[in-house]
Amino acid sequence: MIHRGMSYAGEPTASDSHSAEEDAGGERGPGTRVRRPASYFARWRQTLRPISQILVPVNGSPTDDEAIRLASITAKRYKARVLAIYVIEVKRTLPLDAEIQPEIEKGELVLDHAERVAEENDAEIQTELLQAREVGPAIVKEAIERNVDVIIMGLPYKRRFGEFSLGTTALYVLKNAPCRVWVLREPMHQ
Repeated sequence: MIHRGMSYAGEPTASDSHSAEEDAGGERGPGTRVRRPASYFARWRQTLRPISQILVPVNGSPTDDEAIRLASITAKRYKARVLAIYVIEVKRTLPLDAEIQPEIEKGELVLDHAERVAEENDAEIQTELLQAREVGPAIVKEAIERNVDVIIMGLPYKRRFGEFSLGTTALYVLKNAPCRVWVLREPMHQ
């Protein structure tokens, strides 16, 4: 088994890297760690693309706060802009521009909360309320139109038929987003 550790910033740590040969009990013995040269990490860092635009879809779930906090930390580090969006899913029986007052009010409350969380983390954030037929395609479309570098999504731990389920929105975004997608899943319920 090959293990690769990750640091908080996403960089592999030299002390956590070792080869499959070592796992198999190669010349160095089982469990022996190999230290990679500093140049390895310098080359790895150069392959990372800078982040200037971060998109955070929010829906009022507890994981939204974590996603906004991570976006705030990342934005400060890269001097990036953060956009939080709330997508109102409009039924096909209604026109797309129909004003669904209860959903608009809920969306405004969720976006206000996202602004407060970002403010607590000393970050600036833009918010936008969107209406679409489906949430996943709306997120991907917004990412394309705004030339987003990363989408940060918070997911609840959901079970469907006894198995963990990503849900249709996250699955669509993971399959179709043109940029990186970071997923924050809440802990399993015991």
